[in-house]
Amino acid sequence: MVTLVIRLESDAATARLVDVDGDIAAIRREKLAPKDMRGSAGIVDPHRITEVITSFVNQARSTFAIPLTVVAVTCPGTIDPAHQTIMKSSRLSILQPLNCGELVRAQNIKLYLFNDAISMAQAELHRLGVDHMPSDAVFIVVGQGVGSAIYLDNKLYVGAGAGGHIGRIVVNPAGPMSHRFNLSGTLEAYTSHESLVQRLIGENKDDAEKTPETEFRAKAYFRFRQILQAAKRPLDVGIHEMASALAEGDPLVVEAVDDAAKYLGQAISYIITLLNPSLIVVGGELIDGLPSYFERASIFAKRYSSRLGWEKTKLVKAALGLDAQFLGAAELVAGLEDHRVHAHWS
Repeated sequence: MVTLVIRLESDAATARLVDVDGDIAAIRREKLAPKDMRGSAGIVDPHRITEVITSFVNQARSTFAIPLTVVAVTCPGTIDPAHQTIMKSSRLSILQPLNCGELVRAQNIKLYLFNDAISMAQAELHRLGVDHMPSDAVFIVVGQGVGSAIYLDNKLYVGAGAGGHIGRIVVNPAGPMSHRFNLSGTLEAYTSHESLVQRLIGENKDDAEKTPETEFRAKAYFRFRQILQAAKRPLDVGIHEMASALAEGDPLVVEAVDDAAKYLGQAISYIITLLNPSLIVVGGELIDGLPSYFERASIFAKRYSSRLGWEKTKLVKAALGLDAQFLGAAELVAGLEDHRVHAHWS
């Protein structure tokens, strides 16, 4: 079974073709070029979602001659998968329910919609093997935003309907305002790609004003500072560029990443203290791209957790990287198509 999986994010949409044979999913070598999700104002245009999905479907059908009938979409936010509806996604600027299935009905495809963290959880858990799957697990995605999926007694936990959104947790009430959540000091406001770069842009301006130009140009990380100065939008500054500056010892980046790790570790300690799951998996673009991020967050998580809770929870870095979202979504589709969804994702 071939599934086109489309990943929607704040800046761009990416897509991969995934083969699922039995219980094995593999991403095919064919590449589909990413598509910009932002309008002229630099933010996501919800109407663009229809165009993006349709364009990817047409490209896959024409370029690779695939009789495509099933598409999976993975994205941040609160999702109603039964009705192919994004109920709300602050990162995608969707504040009212958006039925993606209705939007692409004319394409003669069946559309499945999944939360990004849930897709990642599916792939990561699947690769543990049935004998090693814990009944209680938490998956955290740290990238352009911060998301999570919580499983208790083999079932996805959402509480009264909106539970499990770790990015909204307030870790410092006196912290920066998150206009997405209309809250100050949220975890996402400290730990995401956009929040890190926003901080670095502001601090770079202060540093440039205080440092003589000749001394400023002599710094090993001067090129990164130039990138910060030229950035029109935070997401224009790539994670690989932050990683290079981190490796060069840029004090602004070192301090920003350390602070982000501290707050991420603090939030993880809340989970360990309140739920004490057997397993916590942390992944996402920032975790993959900034080598010290996960390690530092683990140190703070241990420091803030009770010893009893920490010793009973296994905290690990995701093994599959960004591929997890594509693999997991395709596996969920295969399970639903075969009417054989494992209890972990019921």
